[in-house]
Amino acid sequence: KQWYQRRVRGCIERGSSEVRKNTPSPLSHTNKLMMKYHCILTLLILYTLLHSCIALYEDEIGQADWYKQNIGKILAVHTDSKSGYIYASTNENVVSILDSSNGELIWRQVLPKEEGNPLIHYHKGFLVSASSSSQSSVIRLWRENLLVWQETIENVVIDIKFLGNNEIALLTSLSIEIFSMKDGVHVSTIKIPETHKVTALFNSIGSKLIYAIGNENVLIFERGSVEKPKEVKNPLSSQNWVVSSEGFLVAIKDKQIHAYNLLSENFETASLPLKSQIDFSHSNPSLFVSGTRVIVTDNKNEMKIFTITSSPKIEIDRSPREIKVQIPTGTEIENIFLDSSLNAVVVFKDWSVVSLDSKSQVLWSKEEALASIIQTEILDLPSEDFTQLGLLQDEFETPGLLTRFLHRIKSQVEQLVEFLNIKEQVQLATGLDLIKDKFGFRKLIIALTKAQKIVAIHSEKGKVVWAVNLPGSQLFVTRTSAHYPPEIVVIDTQTNNIIITSLNPLNGEITNTHKINNTFKSTPQILAIPLVDSTHRKVIAFLLGGEAHKNIEVYPNSNEALEAFNSYKNPIYYFTVDHKSGEILGHSLTQSNLWRIKLEEPIVEISLPHPNEKVYSPGVILGDRALLIKYLNKNVLGVATLASKSKSKTLHIYLIDTITGNIIFHTYHTHASTPIDIIQSENSVFYTYLDTKFHRYQIGVVDFFEKEVEWDGEATYSSHSLEIPAFSYHQTYVLPVAVKEMTQSVTLRGITSRQIIFGTETDQLVAVDLKWLNPRRPQTASPTQAEKDEGLIPYKARLGFHPQWYLSYNRTISRLNTIQTSSTYLESTSLVLSFGLDIFCTRTAPSDSYDL
Repeated sequence: KQWYQRRVRGCIERGSSEVRKNTPSPLSHTNKLMMKYHCILTLLILYTLLHSCIALYEDEIGQADWYKQNIGKILAVHTDSKSGYIYASTNENVVSILDSSNGELIWRQVLPKEEGNPLIHYHKGFLVSASSSSQSSVIRLWRENLLVWQETIENVVIDIKFLGNNEIALLTSLSIEIFSMKDGVHVSTIKIPETHKVTALFNSIGSKLIYAIGNENVLIFERGSVEKPKEVKNPLSSQNWVVSSEGFLVAIKDKQIHAYNLLSENFETASLPLKSQIDFSHSNPSLFVSGTRVIVTDNKNEMKIFTITSSPKIEIDRSPREIKVQIPTGTEIENIFLDSSLNAVVVFKDWSVVSLDSKSQVLWSKEEALASIIQTEILDLPSEDFTQLGLLQDEFETPGLLTRFLHRIKSQVEQLVEFLNIKEQVQLATGLDLIKDKFGFRKLIIALTKAQKIVAIHSEKGKVVWAVNLPGSQLFVTRTSAHYPPEIVVIDTQTNNIIITSLNPLNGEITNTHKINNTFKSTPQILAIPLVDSTHRKVIAFLLGGEAHKNIEVYPNSNEALEAFNSYKNPIYYFTVDHKSGEILGHSLTQSNLWRIKLEEPIVEISLPHPNEKVYSPGVILGDRALLIKYLNKNVLGVATLASKSKSKTLHIYLIDTITGNIIFHTYHTHASTPIDIIQSENSVFYTYLDTKFHRYQIGVVDFFEKEVEWDGEATYSSHSLEIPAFSYHQTYVLPVAVKEMTQSVTLRGITSRQIIFGTETDQLVAVDLKWLNPRRPQTASPTQAEKDEGLIPYKARLGFHPQWYLSYNRTISRLNTIQTSSTYLESTSLVLSFGLDIFCTRTAPSDSYDL
């Protein structure tokens, strides 16, 4: 800079003009540097944007997947008439807000499952929830969907009420705890005498009196007073009474409504006979209270609303309003909630809920039984020509030439009529198409739930096709859609008798019910036998107890099925597992206790090969053209045990042949803990666990191979002749997040490479290609040429989850506990269904969609 200034000054003094022509400008050099920096910065920004674009486009959401959020069976409801919100708590420990106009879920908070079902109370924008476990309760105050404060008390909360001066009262079995709404500070404690048992709380906002109501007495406390509470005998003792938010104590007694005003000096009373209003001949009516209104229903599609007034004296309106409600078959009303506009939210015992206006019009309905799925079966839908399938079966499967000819004439005459009738039947009231599509994406998901309900879901959009109230503990598909009509069987073993109910999965119609008398009073073993009768139904065997071969019942209940079962020559094996004792027993239908394995530790997880897995290649071709023969054994049981006695727990992994009882593989890991899961895929075993020493989640992968194999096309497979695998490869990888559930993708013929689908502790789905979990990945920095030709990736202990591997993208499948996969008609694509509290269904293509 100084040189430049001197040079310019000298040139100016000499009057020379050459300086501007020949002297390089420092500004041009600075501009070049700035341009260089700008280019580098632009490239960095573009690189960052490229990485942020590894995601799903917003308009692609819902095209190949669907997501259903559930809340569970509603226990309590508070309605805000100004905002139109319905505040609800459920038996799944969920606090939620619903839109009263359409039932859509606006907001929810899934609380820890171990806290128990929450009590809620709403007042002027504030929502209080109390989740109680066996010894304590967690109190939370919410405002505008945000948590304001949270406190824990060492008692079980029974009831909640808002007091004046921004305070709330919590009723426990021993006391009334009062907290400040502003910051959750404990204000005071009102002790309840030990000789009294109270179950409800009432307070008129602004009053100093607090009413603690028990079955025998009503205790009246005065805030700030040191005197003992006033005791008044409960006039409705030994009755199923309820307390309204307006201070009315109501019950049905002697076929009359009895109401008492707690705010009056002597508990003024009023009564109203119900003989002319309600039918008492079948069952006692149910009573519900909402503010000044009393709802009475006899579960006969009608409820009557009576209004209680207290000025100048308590009275019950003798002209009730009537609202008709359609009660589903096989269930009853469990609760009814009314708002100020007489809109009703009706909750049924089967977990469904419906909202009605004052004119009995249905505003919306929800099927919350899907929050408690136990088991699912994914069923293929029939083809377009299935409407003629039933007629063809009657025509060609009937014995006798003349009979077949007459059936042929009859079918030709009635073919068009039958086609239209069946087509209409399959469309149902939902308007959903129940005919399979070209690619096999359209299926029917049959769900068995804890709510004693069977629900059919359309796999394309997640809409409910039908729902039937039916108790059951197991679900089987006995006749597929290849034969019309398909059939599913629901088995109920919860009573002394085994109830077998068969349904048509296309419309939910019950076609048959069969009862088996279980004289042994023990849980039967239920086996699906590889047999079909003349009606194309699979045979199910029930082992009732005692000597196995003497106490067997079969379904279908026909002589043909029984004869086919008795004449079946191949031996049928099964096994039983006692998780607590670690004992595994092998049996056959003709002999019990063929083998016995007693493990030293309790069993935490077991796994079997995927029932729909197809193995396309029996070997692996290496880079040097050598061949590794896979050890393929469909009878392998994977067992994971965890020693619970020592401080440093040890995870043991066993592979057991369920036919012979041979332990074909065993390994262990010290310093292990839950969550633990194990699955099998072809000749591989995958298991996940927590390494407590290094505080990280790991997955172990083992591949099994045979030394040599005799390629004989007529050879039959048998566990008795199959040897223990000659050698195996074993590697362990570190996962970035805990895994609580695993499964594998399944395709039509098993040609497409597989994915292992993880259900993470964060309740998301991650699909990882097997190339990243290959135990033969070379551990050297420079792989050999054969390893490069085979495409093996050099080993790295830490396995990161790429953003594109997340099948659920930004969705959270709350309390995810099961992942199920099914093949489609496209070899490249697999259907993935996951459920817990929520349900998420999507598709995955491990090798991309190469066959579209």
